[in-house]
Amino acid sequence: MRFLTVLCKNGNRFLSGFDFRFYFSVIVIFLFVTSSVFAPYLALYNPEAIDLNLRLNPPTWLHPFGCDIYGRDLLSLALLGARQTLLIVIATVSLSTLIGLFAGLSAGYFGGLTDSLLMRCVDILMAFPGILLAMALASFLGPSLYNVILSICATGWTSTARLVRGQVLSIREREHITAARAIGLRSPRILLRHVLPFLWSPLLVSTTFSLSGVILIEASLSFLGLGANTSIPTWGGLLFQGRTVLEEAPFLSLIPGVLIAAVIFSFNFIGDVLRDHLDPKHQ
Repeated sequence: MRFLTVLCKNGNRFLSGFDFRFYFSVIVIFLFVTSSVFAPYLALYNPEAIDLNLRLNPPTWLHPFGCDIYGRDLLSLALLGARQTLLIVIATVSLSTLIGLFAGLSAGYFGGLTDSLLMRCVDILMAFPGILLAMALASFLGPSLYNVILSICATGWTSTARLVRGQVLSIREREHITAARAIGLRSPRILLRHVLPFLWSPLLVSTTFSLSGVILIEASLSFLGLGANTSIPTWGGLLFQGRTVLEEAPFLSLIPGVLIAAVIFSFNFIGDVLRDHLDPKHQ
């Protein structure tokens, strides 16, 4: 892959160009992913155990994040909620990237009617604010994990499609593509072997930014009551719960809000650094 070649060639200079923000962001993302994967083993209490005697208890040594309106341990809920969030993010970004990659490759390489039809679909979808369309779809389909993923994917693939199309329009005119056509290679082979390797760097940067965008949209849908209808709420669901007792127990909204902001900023910081170091003009 091209971006791996860039990393190997630049070695120490590449790593030395990173600043404190990057290393801090990597630590935050590492903690987010590992705590999500091992959440069932890290949770101190049963997140579904209700104890009204502990309702809205502030943070203590026994409950570091406090308790929610049902007396459940907020730290355990945050850990299991991160697991739900990570699942939604991975599924949504993977599906959106695959759809956008296929649409962008087809539009950019074949051109003509294929390009016109696909790009008009992209223009129509991008004419609507993504969050509003996701809200409308989630409201129409009903609150569930799969419907949230589908609602976000409905518009999430468009930016990837435009990015890939722009890159392919440039790549398809290069000499090695002309040579591949001249020796009779079929279009699928040309796309996989001679076009796709040049797309990994911009796709990596785009995907990094998409991760933070999906987390924000999912949290917004959950805050509005349109998120995944599961027994363990996501971080956006914890915000939705905390809004009803904001004056009485501000920590119930503050803690998940800080967690969401930290992860989103971390993904954005990593995306900025990768964009700067994988940009050929920068090198």
